[in-house]
Amino acid sequence: VAVRAGRGGGKSSQLLAPKVLHAAWTVPVPDLARGEDAFSLIVAPTLEGAGQTFAFVRGIAEASPTLRAALVGEPLAESLRLRRPDGRVCCIRTFAASRGGTNLRSRTLVGVAFDEAAFFRDQSSVVNDKELFRAVLPRLVPGAQVWLATTPWIAGVGVVEEEFARDFGKHASTLCVTAPTRALRPSWDPDGSLERAMRADDPDMTEREIDAVPLPAGSSQFFAPAAIDAAIDRERPFDLPPTEGVVYGAGGDAGFRRNSSTLA
Repeated sequence: VAVRAGRGGGKSSQLLAPKVLHAAWTVPVPDLARGEDAFSLIVAPTLEGAGQTFAFVRGIAEASPTLRAALVGEPLAESLRLRRPDGRVCCIRTFAASRGGTNLRSRTLVGVAFDEAAFFRDQSSVVNDKELFRAVLPRLVPGAQVWLATTPWIAGVGVVEEEFARDFGKHASTLCVTAPTRALRPSWDPDGSLERAMRADDPDMTEREIDAVPLPAGSSQFFAPAAIDAAIDRERPFDLPPTEGVVYGAGGDAGFRRNSSTLA
């Protein structure tokens, strides 16, 4: 299931968290070895991001008398275990996206939720969601699903966009959904004032983050938010002495007509 979702609509709380629990509780696992747990995973660009989705999972489980009674031990900061009606144990666990998906292998998977999959990056800021997607596929049991829900980034870049290009509007292997913020959360910005201000200030960003429409395919040279965050060192002083022999340069695009302004 591939979801382009508007920001602030509740994709993690309304889509991914319930699905992770549903998979952990219901997907058959007849071939588990003695003492082996099944796994239902939450994967995000950072462990903190995955932890936010896990907090919704934990909240749902602890609010349900049935699920609360099925908890095996106390939930941990990054995982919880459930004893299912069939007596099997499933562990719901969080992971940060890793290079090649090495931390996702060697597990029996009843479900995987990729949160903000469009922003999975390796150390060189290259999109690596495809590597993680390929890493989990062989470990899925029959009936398991992979859900990829993300604020869109650039059309045609990444697994979600590839699934949309291939399967949207067709009877195919992937259900592709566009879910603007208001579709997921009709109560958002009830008088429309925030949305109007956002569209006036930055229509491209608003179209992507509220309407769930990716940037055009030609925008591949935009810097991803994760790459910008990784390049910032908040501990360095603002004033630095010049380094002899180094060529310094700067560039900018004012973006007066439509596209966002850019400085490098």
